[in-house]
Amino acid sequence: MVLGAIFLAVSKISAERHEDHGVAILPEMTYTPTSGLVVKNPVACHQVCLTGCADYTIIQYLRDEGDSDKRILLGGATPDDALAIATAHLLVAYAKRQSGEYNKLSRYMPEAVSQAISLGEATKQSEVRFCLSDGHSWIFAILQKDEAGNRTYYESAIKSFDGSLVRMANPTHAMNQIREIVELVLYWLSPSKAVNHEQLYELKHSAQFR
Repeated sequence: MVLGAIFLAVSKISAERHEDHGVAILPEMTYTPTSGLVVKNPVACHQVCLTGCADYTIIQYLRDEGDSDKRILLGGATPDDALAIATAHLLVAYAKRQSGEYNKLSRYMPEAVSQAISLGEATKQSEVRFCLSDGHSWIFAILQKDEAGNRTYYESAIKSFDGSLVRMANPTHAMNQIREIVELVLYWLSPSKAVNHEQLYELKHSAQFR
């Protein structure tokens, strides 16, 4: 599974760079109440009820002497436990590829935004970083909520790699593409203070969640 290989690389590189931190990949975490999460647009007064779970949540945590946080995370931690332990977190929405059918990645963005809203409400954060991926292609996004309750999301251009190139005589280009995606996931998980975000991206209005 390509997505699993990316996650493994993220976990390994993060551990090498930050010896006092660990990374856990948690699938299908539910951040909405059993009855659903009601989200209302303060301008249009439309409302929706969000249910379901986040496809994957990458959790970064501090290692302790007994690695107790790792045991909690890998032992079936509740969403509240996982978020309490996390020093950083990143939501990854998965767009499953359908065999024999072309799927445009951006068609899954409404689902990814819904998952990001649920995580933002659970963490009480006004800004949520998240990704949408089918494994080969990635969109990096930010969801922001202003004081009035309006939500705006920003999405990057699609970053992709050609898996067929890995099996060819010269896989260097594909490996460089994969390395770039891994580095972007690492930065999106825990932005480096040594890197000015203005060197990487500029926020421009694209869409509002209605």
